[in-house]
Amino acid sequence: MRNMRSLIVELKALSDMDEDEVFTFLKKIRAHYDLVAQMKKKSRLPIVHSATEGIVTLVGATLMM
Repeated sequence: MRNMRSLIVELKALSDMDEDEVFTFLKKIRAHYDLVAQMKKKSRLPIVHSATEGIVTLVGATLMM
């Protein structure tokens, strides 16, 4: 759950960045520009996340929100 929360926080921060900050972020995480630009545009990961075993209880679902 902690990793998912930190990912959501970083995606929100990415959507608020200007172009110079995006390039600094690219260097920090060592990613391709096209991938990060797509994430910035859509405000989500470009892949489908499947958490089949991760959200089993109501507590788990609440932590994901």
